[in-house]
Amino acid sequence: MNVVVCRNHVKEGLLTFPIPHARKLPEFMEVPCHFCKKKAKVKLFVY
Repeated sequence: MNVVVCRNHVKEGLLTFPIPHARKLPEFMEVPCHFCKKKAKVKLFVY
């Protein structure tokens, strides 16, 4: 499971996982934030 978020929603995204991991997305990726649909900057995930 993973969630992509903008910089404004990193905290909210981290709270959705029991033990979260984060990785910065490459600039060329055009995916929307899970919460507000702005351009996502961070991928949050669980192994």
